[in-house]
Amino acid sequence: MEIKLKKLELSDAKDLQKVINNKEIIRRLDDENIKYPFTLADAKKYIRKSLKDKNTYEFGIIFKNKFVGTVVLENPNQGKKAYEVGYCIAKEYWGKGIATKAVKKIVRFGFSKLKAKRIWAGVLSNNPASARVLEKTVFS
Repeated sequence: MEIKLKKLELSDAKDLQKVINNKEIIRRLDDENIKYPFTLADAKKYIRKSLKDKNTYEFGIIFKNKFVGTVVLENPNQGKKAYEVGYCIAKEYWGKGIATKAVKKIVRFGFSKLKAKRIWAGVLSNNPASARVLEKTVFS
């Protein structure tokens, strides 16, 4: 299975809205600014904020030529040497290994391109599948 990461763009707003506008997904996100319903206007606002933040590296996840989620390195600290990784996959693509592949790719990007010394992730207790993603990558 092959996935691609592409820089998140404003033209991805409709696809992003489709991915996130799900109560199950929103309750698993650690972002109090994302509420249900997640509208197209919300998606555009989210992308604009992401693009404006020069310390955030957010990518769309492409699987079989479809936008299926996002993966991000954000919240840098220690002089931009440590980043937090986050990800979100459309519900219909859960359990296919897409998040695991996306996390591996963005971690490689962080260490090789950003010269990060540390990349970390947190998991909400209501999201054991996310913990499994991290266990399958370099976070175990």
